[in-house]
Amino acid sequence: SGWGHDNSRSGQGAFASAIHSEAGVTEMVARRRDEEPRNDPMSHSDTCTGLHALGAVLAALHLRDRTGNGQKVEVSMAESTLMVNDLAAIEMTGQDPMVGFKGGQNWSPVLRLANGRYVSLTIDITTNDGFRYMVEAMNRPDLVEDPRFAVIENRVENREALTEILAEFVATFDDARDVEAAIGPGGVIAAEVRSVPELAETDWARERGAFVDVDTGRGEMITIPQSPWRFRDADAGVKPSVGYRGENNRQVLSEFLGFSPEELDDLENDAVISSRPPRWSKDSDS
Repeated sequence: SGWGHDNSRSGQGAFASAIHSEAGVTEMVARRRDEEPRNDPMSHSDTCTGLHALGAVLAALHLRDRTGNGQKVEVSMAESTLMVNDLAAIEMTGQDPMVGFKGGQNWSPVLRLANGRYVSLTIDITTNDGFRYMVEAMNRPDLVEDPRFAVIENRVENREALTEILAEFVATFDDARDVEAAIGPGGVIAAEVRSVPELAETDWARERGAFVDVDTGRGEMITIPQSPWRFRDADAGVKPSVGYRGENNRQVLSEFLGFSPEELDDLENDAVISSRPPRWSKDSDS
């Protein structure tokens, strides 16, 4: 559910964008990017709640095996969103220090390469280490003497100017790996900004089997991400065909719970269960 059971908001509907807004994500992202609030195209709350629900169900099954008792499992979108927000605890302190360690990846710059593509750098150039890596990579000892960058406080105040200097340096490279090699130490990673289809064409994706083709159900193949789970002695992965909503309702309820066809008809008529076969399916009424 959106807000969990047995509280004043239990009957309230929820979509991912609504939970993002109510649970602090939309405001926090806008503030840290210094821009007006806007909705994210990804439905983080939906996905994260599903993963937490999976974990809760598996935990309940494990507990049943140990105790013999079943469990009622309930997971809310709001609490799942709070849990996966790695900055939620920092937000609760009411503090957001600009000097020293700063929570959030929004301080890592995304800069343009010589070929017009972008690279994301895991570095905060206002910190002492980040500034030192930058100065050494660029062979610019003069920056140390620049009063704008003398200490962390100065560098924070002049972050934009310092980033422009780094951007000019990065713009001399055509490849993210060369940028990473130049800046190198301290775990600095230079990641090329790619689209999903571009990642699918990489050696890594092919070696890992990160994408898989599945049948839509009428002989048409589409490419989707493969399950990230890998087991030593078991097979795992997405199904070779795409199921539609409610496709297995009747099979599961009849085989596992003993529902009769008439009882299943009643459940559908009362909107307790529903299905939506695709229009081209032989099971579709349209």
